Order: sequence, then C-alpha cells, then structure tokens
Amino acid sequence: VALFYGKIQAPTRTASLPQADEAVLSAIHYVDTHLFEKIRLDDLAKYTARSKSFLCHRFEAQMGISPGQYILQKKMAVAQKLIEEGHPPTTVAHQIGYSNYGTFYRIYRQFFGQTPSDAKSIREKP
Repeated sequence: VALFYGKIQAPTRTASLPQADEAVLSAIHYVDTHLFEKIRLDDLAKYTARSKSFLCHRFEAQMGISPGQYILQKKMAVAQKLIEEGHPPTTVAHQIGYSNYGTFYRIYRQFFGQTPSDAKSIREKP
C-alpha cells in the first residue's frame, strides 16, 4: 500500500487489499464511510467485534501503519482536496471532524509543510 506525504494516496477501495483479513477490511470500510466524523479506536474495535489490541496489531501488520495513522492520512488527503477546490480551511476542518481549528492547522502544516491558508492562496494564484 503506497502512502505518500504531500499527495497522500491511501487505498479507497477494499478490493485493492486482497491480503487484508476481514477485521482490517471491515475497519477500512468503517473509516471510509465515517470519514467526516470523529473516529475513535473504540469505534473501530466495536464495529469489527475485535479488541483494540488485536485490531491495532493486525491492522499495522497488514497495512504498515496504525489505524490512527490511517485515519489521519485519509482525513488529511480529503482536507487537502477540499482546500484545493476552494473550500475555506475552517469549514474543511469542521467537515472532517475537527472541532478545534488550531489542532487541524497544526496537523495540516506537519503533513504538507504549509498552512491550510497557504494551500488555498497557492490555488488562487493565476
């Protein structure tokens, strides 16, 4: 599975993960369908009917990253796309489940090396 910072390419379809077991596929499905909500590890464990420990171990073994990192990367990829489409960063932050813009701002800057506002202004330049 290829995950790249800058332009994050996380799997969007479970069909592209034939090696993943049912628990991991189920967790990925949950993330994909609840991406615009706050997703906790407890939610994933409950949805997959597995313990948090089992799910984390299995997910990381098969995906190469933790469930939390997967969720974060998926959310940041969506945020980047929405900002590039011209949506206000504060609105995007709330859309992807961040109630605190400061937290979103800090994480976005860590991922992309620029602020959400900078990303928006780059898009607006001719």
